[in-house]
Amino acid sequence: MANSQAGKWINLALSLAVGGGLIYGLSHAIGPVPALAQAFHPVTGVWTSAQNDQLLPHTQDLTVPGAEQEVQVVFEKNGTAHIQANTNRDAWLAIGYVQAHFRLFQMDLMRRQGAGLLSEVIGPGALEADKLQRQLGLTRTAEAEWAAIQDGSEVKEVLEAYAEGVNAVIDEQKEAHTLPMMFKILGYEPQAWKPQDTLLMKGVLAQMMSLNDTTITRVVLGEKLGADRVAELFPVISPAKQAPYDLEPYAKHPLESMPVSAEQLFMEQESSNKEASAAPASHPKEQGETKSFSERLQAVPDFAMVTDLNANSNGWAVSGAKTASGKALLAGDPHLEETLPSVWFELQVDAPDYQFAGATVPGIPLPLIGHNRDISWTMTNGATQQTFFYEEKTDESHPDQYYWNGQWREMTVRQEPIPVKGGAVEAFEVKSTIHGAMIEQEGKPYAIDWLGSIPTHGVDSLLQVLKADDYADFQSAFRDWGAPTMNFVYADRQGDIGLLSAGCYPVFGKDSKPWLPMRGTGEDDIIGRIPFADIPQVYNPKQNYVFSANQRQVGDDYPYYIGTSRTFSAPYRAQRISDLLREGHDLTAIDMQKMQADVYNTLAQDITPLLLESLGSGSGVTLTDREQTALVQLKDWDYRMKTDSIGASVWEMFWEKYMEATFVPWWDKYEVPYKEEGHEYLAVNPGNPSLAQDLAYWTQHEPDNAYFSNPVTGEKREATQVMLVAFQEAVKALTERGGSDVTEWQYGKLHVREIPSMAQVPALGYKERAAGGDFTTLNVAYGWETGFGPTWRMVMDWGTGKSVGIYPGGQSENPASPWYTDRIDSWWSVNHNPMLSFEEAEKSQGVVLWRMLPQEEGAR
Repeated sequence: MANSQAGKWINLALSLAVGGGLIYGLSHAIGPVPALAQAFHPVTGVWTSAQNDQLLPHTQDLTVPGAEQEVQVVFEKNGTAHIQANTNRDAWLAIGYVQAHFRLFQMDLMRRQGAGLLSEVIGPGALEADKLQRQLGLTRTAEAEWAAIQDGSEVKEVLEAYAEGVNAVIDEQKEAHTLPMMFKILGYEPQAWKPQDTLLMKGVLAQMMSLNDTTITRVVLGEKLGADRVAELFPVISPAKQAPYDLEPYAKHPLESMPVSAEQLFMEQESSNKEASAAPASHPKEQGETKSFSERLQAVPDFAMVTDLNANSNGWAVSGAKTASGKALLAGDPHLEETLPSVWFELQVDAPDYQFAGATVPGIPLPLIGHNRDISWTMTNGATQQTFFYEEKTDESHPDQYYWNGQWREMTVRQEPIPVKGGAVEAFEVKSTIHGAMIEQEGKPYAIDWLGSIPTHGVDSLLQVLKADDYADFQSAFRDWGAPTMNFVYADRQGDIGLLSAGCYPVFGKDSKPWLPMRGTGEDDIIGRIPFADIPQVYNPKQNYVFSANQRQVGDDYPYYIGTSRTFSAPYRAQRISDLLREGHDLTAIDMQKMQADVYNTLAQDITPLLLESLGSGSGVTLTDREQTALVQLKDWDYRMKTDSIGASVWEMFWEKYMEATFVPWWDKYEVPYKEEGHEYLAVNPGNPSLAQDLAYWTQHEPDNAYFSNPVTGEKREATQVMLVAFQEAVKALTERGGSDVTEWQYGKLHVREIPSMAQVPALGYKERAAGGDFTTLNVAYGWETGFGPTWRMVMDWGTGKSVGIYPGGQSENPASPWYTDRIDSWWSVNHNPMLSFEEAEKSQGVVLWRMLPQEEGAR
């Protein structure tokens, strides 16, 4: 996981608070840590966070400013909120009120992360993360999106009403001194929520899914390993068998237009103001040395970043031809950092023009995954390349200029002062070219062109999805979708299924290489985008199912560049989904849930027989007694990564050591700096999608590939020899971890999952627990100690019209609330909860009812 400096400061602050004997810490501010005595004030301190329904709400009438008519909110026993409103506007207001009531600190923390304002409340530990956000300019993008929304439009009403609901909670809790605990410990109060803040949150989600440093890390690899080797090890299209979902004959329509970058749009908007568009640089002094883009990326809090090496979700749909009911089924489980509170908040809403249920993100009123009365949808990360870098032509004789399209041009300059808790305001200057903000990597200046900075209509797209009746409506809703590219899986009441990889797919000149930093002089600029008709998509395919697991969506003959073997996930999860659905018949919702729990390892299925053959009785290899015992466990293994399996442990450690034995000698020989602090992103990683596919392919088809040889020692090796070394190293490593008795090497004793707190406070997280799965299985569990995996599981059964869902955590962010961790056990056992209608929830046991009344009626 990325290192979160911000989390360390929060952890320190909480530790001081809990250790109340530190008198000085309670009465004085210590650097970025607030004076904590106020946090323990008997009237306004942390104790009040346990009041005012923040542990468990009770049935009551509430006066809510801005409400037009009475709104009813029913809470199930597990906290799922059901909202019934007589006007659309009241529904959006109620969503804002309910989300803020239970997740206000989470909303504010993510809002501050996107705006680059964490340092203001946490201190210098968050400064590098804030600087990155200022370079990306999410606040500027959100303001531009807001300015483009027409007065009187439906989306404007949604955002304004939602903000009113959030602010009603902020005002209530400020007045009653019942703000959540973390506000009091960190010593600040949240500002009012603006409609632009919801657009900013959308940008944060885009960043989670599409921002990475893959392209510029490839430069370092090229400088060390050589360009030819990097092209072989990290090809655009892997030689391994892929699992695309769109294999239709590919058309090629005229390109659609798009800007070179977000920066070009803002330059054009500011062209009338010469001072703003070409301001002279003031060269402010930064505190400490300038950090690289990768270092700043690593400083972003864990909850706000998904690295490109992680698996990022499963989704599939099945038509009635393969189901027991004759109706469609849909299943989805997005994979993200698992946190407490969860990134998701479950809602069900009934309003005049909207009836929907699903998973929302606090800060955004619209469900990202869910269903209405007629359609259902889920999503996975499209994994296409959406972060590009340009090597600008600069010269000392042309300070603060760059050469583009035949002439020297002034860089634009934005002054971005960053308030820092416990210190002075940090002066920070963002210089930009036509391609984007200037960043530094390995001492070289680049401009970053991240598509998530381009203003889009994403909220409007989600709103149109809620009103969709069929696939045509659904498809149309995403015509203007930008970043992140997402695979939207679809199934409806009529039995139709589809999959649409919506997003902005830029097209470059024929000689451009977007997987490398490109020339900033104009030759490599974006010339348009792939037309909507040509982006990956499929509707009612002949095989009667669609599937997505972040794999490359299209075949080798697709006429456009969309990403490399390192941006897409390896095809193992996608292939497993396809295999199960192809072989399945009379499928039910229970079958979908079983698939979500599946821990079958298709990579191990391919490689283990070759390992057994290379170490078997006819190989001439001599093994120790312990190694023989471990080999027997592999022979008897069923390729399932179950917690009670010893074979799973042997395989997982073998694959890790096999990767290292093959590639680390090359990294060492050519001095790739992966062992240095700040260069961990260059390390050989068992889940690296390019290297994993390379190794699997060579083992199966090219066992004499030159990369098996050791360039350090000069030893010529083939796959069988490297497998022996890796197997022996795996047994040694397992002995160190699990002891000398092989029968004690159960996977669950060595492989654990934990769910950390979003604030990075260990005491507020969920303890380690035995976990199955790995990075190749449908039930993903990346790494030996993992906190990454399915953050929401949903199944929609159109045969019954019913849906089920579950996420790891609870509806409340208050650690003292029964709704903080109450769903974890069910989620762990892949036991979904029914997603009830308002009427069904109202009749269930243990419910709580809120009547949200307009101010005038409440006064009576």
